[in-house]
Amino acid sequence: MIPKLKAPPWYGFSNFLGTQDRTKIRSESGDYALVSDVTAPLFSVVSAIYNVEQYLPEFLESLAQQTFDHSRVELILVNDGSLDNSLSLLEQFQSSTDYAVRVINQENAGQGAARNTGIEVAQGTWVTFPDPDDILESDYLRVVADHIELWPQAEMFATNRIMFFEDTGLIEETHPLKRLFAGGNRLTDLSITPEFFHGSAPAAFVKRARLIDNGLRFNEAIRPNFEDGEFCCRYMLASEPLVGFLSNARYIYRKRADQSSTLNNSTMDPRRYLVVPRIGYLAILKDAAKANNGVAPAWLQNMILYELSHYFKAEDSAGNATAARGEIADEFHATMAELVRYLEKTQISDFTISLFRGIWRQCLLHAWSDEPWHMEYAVFRHFDKQMKLALITYRYTGERPSERIISGTDVVDPVFTKDRDVVYFDRTVMKERILWVPAGRMVRLQLNGQPWELRTEETNERSVRLRPIQMRTGPTRIGIPYTAPGDEIFNQPLREVATSLFYNIYVRTPWARKKFRGSWVFMDRVRNADDSGEILFKYARAQRKDINAWFVVDKDTATWKRLRKEGFGSRLVAYGSLKWMALMFRTTLLASSHAGPPQANPPKFIEHFVPRWKFAFLQHGVIKDDLSAWLNPKEMFLFVVSTPNEYESIAASGTSYRFSDKEVALTGLPRFDDLLRAKDSIKKQDLLLLCPTWRHWLVKDDIAGTQERLAVDTFKDSEFFSNWMGLLESTELRDAAAAAGLQIAILAHPNLEQAFEGITVPSWVQLMTYEDTDVRSIFARAKIGITDYSSVAFNLAYLNTPSVYFQFDADKVLNGGHVGRAGYYKYPENGFGPVVETVNDVVRSVHELLDDTSSQSQLYAKRIDSTFPSRDGKASERVIAAIEERLKPVL
Repeated sequence: MIPKLKAPPWYGFSNFLGTQDRTKIRSESGDYALVSDVTAPLFSVVSAIYNVEQYLPEFLESLAQQTFDHSRVELILVNDGSLDNSLSLLEQFQSSTDYAVRVINQENAGQGAARNTGIEVAQGTWVTFPDPDDILESDYLRVVADHIELWPQAEMFATNRIMFFEDTGLIEETHPLKRLFAGGNRLTDLSITPEFFHGSAPAAFVKRARLIDNGLRFNEAIRPNFEDGEFCCRYMLASEPLVGFLSNARYIYRKRADQSSTLNNSTMDPRRYLVVPRIGYLAILKDAAKANNGVAPAWLQNMILYELSHYFKAEDSAGNATAARGEIADEFHATMAELVRYLEKTQISDFTISLFRGIWRQCLLHAWSDEPWHMEYAVFRHFDKQMKLALITYRYTGERPSERIISGTDVVDPVFTKDRDVVYFDRTVMKERILWVPAGRMVRLQLNGQPWELRTEETNERSVRLRPIQMRTGPTRIGIPYTAPGDEIFNQPLREVATSLFYNIYVRTPWARKKFRGSWVFMDRVRNADDSGEILFKYARAQRKDINAWFVVDKDTATWKRLRKEGFGSRLVAYGSLKWMALMFRTTLLASSHAGPPQANPPKFIEHFVPRWKFAFLQHGVIKDDLSAWLNPKEMFLFVVSTPNEYESIAASGTSYRFSDKEVALTGLPRFDDLLRAKDSIKKQDLLLLCPTWRHWLVKDDIAGTQERLAVDTFKDSEFFSNWMGLLESTELRDAAAAAGLQIAILAHPNLEQAFEGITVPSWVQLMTYEDTDVRSIFARAKIGITDYSSVAFNLAYLNTPSVYFQFDADKVLNGGHVGRAGYYKYPENGFGPVVETVNDVVRSVHELLDDTSSQSQLYAKRIDSTFPSRDGKASERVIAAIEERLKPVL
């Protein structure tokens, strides 16, 4: 069992065997430290301490609780210039524990340098380097000591990292390398089983004599990560690669709630792309290959592949900022072109130690090669039942191969095509060919005049043709395995069979079949609406009575009550209810302004059924950034856009989105129709409207099933909070608004509403929310908007209202730190107002925009007109037409 560790009173450390005699010694830095008079300990525990005051008590208590003989352990605690109370805590611990302890205080030099200081004074036979924000189970050292005796030939011991998620308190065996410990304790020769490796110095024990004899130290130049990996790899290259993997020596690895660890923030550090790959990965591969007949050991190659997988994973993440842009990216690509020459093709192809997507393998094999390439097969990915089209894709580098599509005995043209840019590290590394082909007869593909394999998955059995039955019963949902109708229940655990059986009976009742046959479902957020979903639903009820339209929202909300008062009660269905389950089972179409799991793949539904509806993404704003990493995994039957530039950025070839003109329709947002109506109904523009958008690092994950988010505990300490509060409290902004007869109001993104609830704003500021509010009337009342990156600026621009863009954190947000990266839309060139970074500049810009006759105001008015050449109030009509067009067969 993992002990529940809490920060104890410091006198608690005296409960062990008495205090040994200590003498003072002087460290290399000139400071004095206490050291126990103990010779030749078995273990030297070296820990680099830097600003970990809040975590240190738990770490030290876990050392105090070790059941192994404390007299055989020395602790070397190196305070690396901490600015908090860490040093004081170390000294208190030192004075009360029975361990032999050295506390060394030095100027901040980095983790590697601090560990090297510890190595210089260590006396133990074995050395380990635990991090001071982690925890060791109470029998940790004892388990290692037992196996040192059992396996004296071992050169390293690797311990089992168990994940501790601080924000939730959960402790789980979910480390990506957990499989290395799945078979229990084992002594492994890496030269025989190269799928085993170990690169974590905190969770490793190494021989001090080996370090001394080979001059092995941590490379202090390798930052912000991989100094552990480089150290462990060079140690093993200097030894017989015999490693004891100890599954029951459990190292509790903390994932900090505030995401403040070095690793969490490393992707924004240029050194991760400039230093680590070149003097870390490449250098050690070169050295190992030179000493091993030109080929690096397979275990080392696997270690580097594991490291590289984190680079690709970060690029695929929708909310991970990265420094790999511009010249930094160019240097990274140059290094990768050298590095891949030391990775054998078989190692890349066969790597299965952790998640490694096929497209990552293809990048390593071909993206940095001068030789043109295309996949040795094409993949059938999707069948559109309504349009009778099959989706076939393949990837290539260089020139696209010539294509020939044969349907039955006829050569046919694809109905829709696209060449998608596959972008990694700010460069197009390959292309993905997207072909939507007629699926009525057997389909064959020829590339460069040769019959080409067609597979139903990237690793599926070979075939050179797709039969109609394969296309009809093949993968029907991107990212969701195909399940035959009625088979869902048999894929559930036994304890859930009763529930699934009830649902399966209920959704198939004659009542449900009759009521919801051919239905269209509309929704916005789970707990509020008043967006394109609601507006399109109302249009359908008013203008298209032939559509069996329903609206879904949580019953316990102001939105539900409002819609009932408006007369839509008979067409409302409570989200998550039994009636909702039947509706979603029967519906033909789901149209929503949001595309998150609560809408497109609701967890409660997919526990029991496979979704079969078509999903129409109505959007709740205009896309200006590159959101492809977030949107590409989603299946879109219809993808609504509002401006010509937005359409080109998503549907055209040469973009990173997988969507083409098959899915994307330039209709305008249904919410825009109501914006025009709202503008006609107001008497005066009387607001100076502040609309900050959210940041993913400022809120926690969705509350299950609600789409609501709570702010992180450090929200009020954030740069975001200090800047926006500084603006709200600005007396200069207050005076400017008052002089123009404007009320200052703040309407924060719905994900931030909870964060602002407990905040006291100045008396001259009105706090508004999206909950049960006529948002379009608020937009219509705005004379000037102030936002950061929110698409609210497009709503205001649609009404000819300019905005000031307050972008104090642009480096992080526009480099992928939020949910997208900088796209086609450049704020200084395309924005509807000035881009500024300080509160003073916001105030100055507001003064300028209040003068409608100024050259700046005229410039932004022209930009608005060119962005929205047509504003006719018929977006809802066009969206319905686009849906119906896509529900018909193409041929």
